[in-house]
Amino acid sequence: MTTEWLPEGAVSPVVAGRDGWFRPDELLVGVEVEPDLPDLLDAADVAAEPYVPEHTAWRDRVAGPEYGDVNERLTAAGSDHRLWTVIDRRGRDLPDVVAALRARGASVGLNHVFVGEDWYHGGPADRPRPVPPPTHWPPAHAAANGTAQVAILDTAMPPLWRELPGGLQALVVERFPVPDRIGHPLDENRDGRLDRQAGHGYFICGLVGRVAPAAGVSVSTVLHASGEGDEARIALALLEEASAPIVNLSLGGYTEGDIPPTSLIAAVRRILAADRVVVAAAGNDGERAERAERPFWPAAIDGVVAVGAFQTLDGGPAPAPFTNRGPGVDVYAPGVRLRSVYVDEYENETGAAFAGWASWSGTSFAAPLFAAELARRLIADPAGGTAAAHLDRLLAELPPVPWPGFTGRLLRADDIENSW
Repeated sequence: MTTEWLPEGAVSPVVAGRDGWFRPDELLVGVEVEPDLPDLLDAADVAAEPYVPEHTAWRDRVAGPEYGDVNERLTAAGSDHRLWTVIDRRGRDLPDVVAALRARGASVGLNHVFVGEDWYHGGPADRPRPVPPPTHWPPAHAAANGTAQVAILDTAMPPLWRELPGGLQALVVERFPVPDRIGHPLDENRDGRLDRQAGHGYFICGLVGRVAPAAGVSVSTVLHASGEGDEARIALALLEEASAPIVNLSLGGYTEGDIPPTSLIAAVRRILAADRVVVAAAGNDGERAERAERPFWPAAIDGVVAVGAFQTLDGGPAPAPFTNRGPGVDVYAPGVRLRSVYVDEYENETGAAFAGWASWSGTSFAAPLFAAELARRLIADPAGGTAAAHLDRLLAELPPVPWPGFTGRLLRADDIENSW
C-alpha cells in the first residue's frame, strides 16, 4: 500500500488501502481517549501528535475546501473528535496501526476520503457531456422565507456563477466562500482543463431548482474539483455550515474493514436528532458484485436516506447498471443522463467544450432529486411540519420498486426525465 494521488490530476493526497481510501498519516481520535493516547501510542510503538496546519501544507496550497486549523474548528463546533498526525509508524501500514490502537480500547479511526458519486474508483457512471440549451428552463423563485431548505455539501461553485444561464441567483441564498489561493475552483491542478468533478455541486443546484424552484439552497465546499474530500472536513461542514432542514451529500466511499466512520456518524446524528433529514448517494459500484451491497458511507449510516439510480427504458423504469443496491438503499430516483446547468467556456480532458449546460449520470444526481421533492413538500406545508415528518409521509406514499431482488421505493420525476 502506497500513498497515491487520485486519478485525473487531483490536488490532495490519498492512500489507497485494501478496502477504501484515507489521508496519509492522519487519525481521527475521540476526545475521551486523548488523555490516555500518549500511553496507548507508546504501547503500540507509534509516535503521533495533535494536528497543526503546518503538518500538511497542501491544505493551504489549493483552491478547494477551506481547512484552516481543523482542530480549532472541530472544538468550536462541539465535535467529540480531533485530528492527529502520525509522525512515525515504524514502517507499518496505517490501518494496522489503527487496529493496534483500537485493540487497546482507543476510539481511533482513519481520516477517510470520500468522493462525489458520479463515479468511484474510476467508474462506472459517466462524465458530463455538453448538451444544447433547453427550450424552457424555469428560473428559480425567491427562496421561501429567504432561507435555505437544502444544504448542498459538494464542490465549489464556478467563478461568476451568477452570470451563467439557468437563473440560480435566487436559489442560492448562502454560499460559504472558497479561499482565493493559488489554483482555480474548476482547475485545481492548473492543466488548463476542467478537473473531473468540476461543477459537480453547481449541476446539483440546478437539479434542486428544477424540482423545487423556491427551495433555496446553501452551498458548502467539501470536495476538491477532482472529487475527493476527507471525513474531518465533511464533518466540519455538517456541524458548522449545514443548518438547512435537509442536507444533501452526493458523495461517499468505503472504509477499511467496513469500520464505521465515527466522526462523520456523530455529525450526522446531531442533524437527525433535530428532526432534520440527511440524503446521500448510494454509490456507483453496482457493476462490481463484491461492492454492490457493501456499506457505503455516509449512505449506510442509520437514518440517512440512501438514494440509488434508475433509468427509464421502453419497458419502464429499470435500475441503472452502476447503482449500488441492497437492503440499505431506501429510494431509487432518476440518475441516467440527467440534464442541468453547468460551466461555460471550459473544456474537459477529452476536448469537449461546454456552454452552460450538460448531461451527467450517477447516484450523485438521483439524491438531490429526492432531497428537492422533500423540500418542495416542506415549503408547501402551512402547518410548518418538520423535514423528518415529511420524510415519513413521502416514503409511505412512494411505491415499492418493481424489480426482483431489489428493495426500496421508487421516485418518479417525469418533468426531469422527459423534458428539456
